[in-house]
Amino acid sequence: MWTKDAEKVDTAKIRGTKMLITNASVTDEGLYVCTLEPNKIMSKYYLIVIEPVITIYVQKGGDQDLGKPVKTHAEWTHNGKPMKSTKSVLCIHEASVDNEGLYLCTFGLKRKKITFNL
Repeated sequence: MWTKDAEKVDTAKIRGTKMLITNASVTDEGLYVCTLEPNKIMSKYYLIVIEPVITIYVQKGGDQDLGKPVKTHAEWTHNGKPMKSTKSVLCIHEASVDNEGLYLCTFGLKRKKITFNL
């Protein structure tokens, strides 16, 4: 029997003692446990899904929003340096070469991450 975060997994994903996750997304993250009866032998796996980097092109002087609207605190970094914004959507106004680089937004209790390359 397979469980994810202590809840039974849909049997359509199970083939014998193996479980198949197709098109994995962050909603699939969690603790997976396979329990074999009658001895209750357990195998535990923690799945972490890494989202791809989203590349965005913006013209010099243009505006661009990064992120997605969620109702939670967010932390942003730009090229590894912390930014002051605590909103999940970061607004770039009048883009310049100073705005180029890697943006990382971390949010939510599970510390989800979205990465943008501008």
